[in-house]
Amino acid sequence: MLLPTLLVCQRMDKLKVVIVGAGGWGGHHARIYSSRPDVDLAGIFSRTPEKAAARAAEYRTRAYTDLPRMLATEKPDLVSVCLPNQAHFATTLEIIRACYPLLV
Repeated sequence: MLLPTLLVCQRMDKLKVVIVGAGGWGGHHARIYSSRPDVDLAGIFSRTPEKAAARAAEYRTRAYTDLPRMLATEKPDLVSVCLPNQAHFATTLEIIRACYPLLV
C-alpha cells in the first residue's frame, strides 16, 4: 500500500538575500529587493570598497568587499549575482561550492 507523501515546508517570514555587484544591475536588484516586504536585503558585495559602501548606504544594508566573509556572516537564502558577463563564471562557481542558491 502506498501512503501519500506529506511535504512540510518551513515558513520563513522573510527571504534573506545578498547581492554580488554594486553596479547598474546590482542597483536594480537592490531597489526591487529592498522594496519587498518579504525580503531582507542583508548585504551588497563589491570588489571596490567605495561602491560597496555607497550602494549599501543607499539601501540601508551592509557593505562587503570579501565574498566568502559575506556568505559566512549573512548565511543568505539567495545570492543575486549582478556582475559583468565575463565575471560570472568564477564568482558563480565560488557561490555554488559554498552551497548557496543563486540567481545569475
